[in-house]
Amino acid sequence: MGFSIWAVEPQVKQPHFENDDADVWSKYFDKCYVTPGEYFSVNSWGWRPIPALLHRMGQIPDDELQSWGYNDGYIIEEKRARKIGLFLTNIITSAATTRGIKKADYKEYCFNMDGRLMSWTEWEMNKVDWYEGMPRRDWDTHYAIGLNMLMDFAVFCVNCVGGFKIQ
Repeated sequence: MGFSIWAVEPQVKQPHFENDDADVWSKYFDKCYVTPGEYFSVNSWGWRPIPALLHRMGQIPDDELQSWGYNDGYIIEEKRARKIGLFLTNIITSAATTRGIKKADYKEYCFNMDGRLMSWTEWEMNKVDWYEGMPRRDWDTHYAIGLNMLMDFAVFCVNCVGGFKIQ
């Protein structure tokens, strides 16, 4: 199970729902994947850290955080989506520049849930081992978001027309 994040006003024309031609649907999704702001897809493990990190960085208020955790069509309006995208782009590029990380190497790095940029190796070495009864705040040590995926989401947010819906 995962999350499909769609532009509220998609720019790629969707085939008729009853069309069962796999090639037609494949071409449609291929176009969605390469059209900035059209579609962002991630599994549940990959999605959870995004709203958690945005919440910790003050971009998602407490009363809204839970809505980001369901794939029931919750909508983020366009102005806010762009604000989030620009915020993430700034955070990512600033942190990467400070550490001397080139864009081609983004796949080697992640943000942990404290908002610290680190290599995946550093993250693995620093996460707390799981144990039953672990305090909830320590669960977040098991989550991180890849820098390249976070930048993909930022680009999506900046470019989505009409905002986006979480499905």
